[in-house]
Amino acid sequence: MDHLWQIPGNGPPEHAMLEDYATLGYLAARTTRIQLLALVTAVIYREPGLLAKAVTTLDVLSEGRAWLGIGAASSEQEARGLGLPFPPAGQRFERLEEALQICLQMWSDTDGPYAGRHYRLARTLNSPQPLTRPHPPILIGGGGEKQTLRLVAQHLILICQQGFQSSLAAATLQRLGLAQATDLDGGFDAWTAAGLPVHPAAPSNRRSSSSQQ
Repeated sequence: MDHLWQIPGNGPPEHAMLEDYATLGYLAARTTRIQLLALVTAVIYREPGLLAKAVTTLDVLSEGRAWLGIGAASSEQEARGLGLPFPPAGQRFERLEEALQICLQMWSDTDGPYAGRHYRLARTLNSPQPLTRPHPPILIGGGGEKQTLRLVAQHLILICQQGFQSSLAAATLQRLGLAQATDLDGGFDAWTAAGLPVHPAAPSNRRSSSSQQ
């Protein structure tokens, strides 16, 4: 998980928590098959251009095993504690949407500028490109219909989240235009019942590493 302090429920904040992408780089060097991702990166902790570059580097060095896991952030305590920004929820979701747009642009053949409400990039050059084409798999963390499900449907993104296994989530994603989903943990019967195509994950995806400490 991409946290800086230990999260409530797992232990006190003083318990050890390693930085995520340094840990994933270590795991890339020590493994050959597991998929590598953060569950999930808080969008406000890293500028999107740098995040896209970090995931690209991880994908290249791991020979195509990196994912982008990203969310709108939820831990105000650690953000405030380490002097990181923690804007209101609405702004964080706006930043999440723009970060996805920037990552996808950097993983495309376009290296032109990007101008959003929160981020402005003069040139989205990204060399080398990820080995995984058209881009590394994307997983969005969250649980709300208004924001998270809309982003999932808009970008046709792979998801796994207990709250998304309900028939309501399946019907909502179908209405929003999601063409298919990938079942990462074997609990998507409600999706199938709602008529949403579900693809079983490859065996390697079931062994994904999230660098949880």
